[in-house]
Amino acid sequence: ETLVHLKPNEIENQLKKLGVTTVLHSQDRRNQLPDSMCVIEFEPLETILSDRVLEDIFDWTFNDTDIAAIMNTSATTGQFKSVPLRWGQIRAHVQASQEVLGKTAKDNWLMVLPLFHVSGLSILTM
Repeated sequence: ETLVHLKPNEIENQLKKLGVTTVLHSQDRRNQLPDSMCVIEFEPLETILSDRVLEDIFDWTFNDTDIAAIMNTSATTGQFKSVPLRWGQIRAHVQASQEVLGKTAKDNWLMVLPLFHVSGLSILTM
């Protein structure tokens, strides 16, 4: 389960700073989103996956400039900041890691970093 440790006004401020206008969410997350946002509710993942072929669901195309994830900084300077990570940045990180580590398609990774850490997130894309 994803936990959001931000108050609704903090979420609203960060989304506005990033220029986010629409949020896709599940029904159980609606109370965490500001009323000022355009929101689109989707069905539970179990419902979506039950009638579809996984290859069709995950057949997406992304532009390098599209936002892939929004990570919050650790607030070492006082106030945390929400930083957009773009697909091009993740792709470049993965390619550089593959070159440096000599990773091939036959290799497996043991992820010991949490998904809220940028390196933990990028391991999922390798």
